[in-house]
Amino acid sequence: MDIHMIAAMDGQGAIGKDGTMAWYVPQELHHFKKLTMDGVLIMGRVTYESIGRTLPGRVSIIVSRGANPGHEAAPNMHWVTSLCEALSLASCVYTGKKIWIAGGASVYEQMMPKSSFLSISRLPFTIDHPDAFFPEIDPVQWLLIKEEDFFDMANVLLFTSSTYK
Repeated sequence: MDIHMIAAMDGQGAIGKDGTMAWYVPQELHHFKKLTMDGVLIMGRVTYESIGRTLPGRVSIIVSRGANPGHEAAPNMHWVTSLCEALSLASCVYTGKKIWIAGGASVYEQMMPKSSFLSISRLPFTIDHPDAFFPEIDPVQWLLIKEEDFFDMANVLLFTSSTYK
């Protein structure tokens, strides 16, 4: 089973602040959508709450210590109490779909050793006082296999997408 991790980070590796993503770059969100469409997203409760809803065209598996902490059920959405349970559900019930680890920091940290691919968007700025970071990408363990820059209409760099195997 191949496990893909997907994240956007600023120039210091920050992925969030105060339980949210501290930026809004529509082109990067479109990139996320393009990559994850028709797949299974595994994420922690705080990440799910920062998004605020399930994402169309994808299955969402939310990991929380409390099975479903007061959220309404939705189509293509599952609450589980462990990453092991999330992976089992994703691989057994959603056979053939790509499995994407979508955060947050603790989930990334736990899943990094089990992942086969990293899809990282690097934004060309840093945020003030971040409190959530992506784990360090060890160049001995991870090989950069593709890199692409994305620009706006004025040719200003919006983000760089890097894929590691």
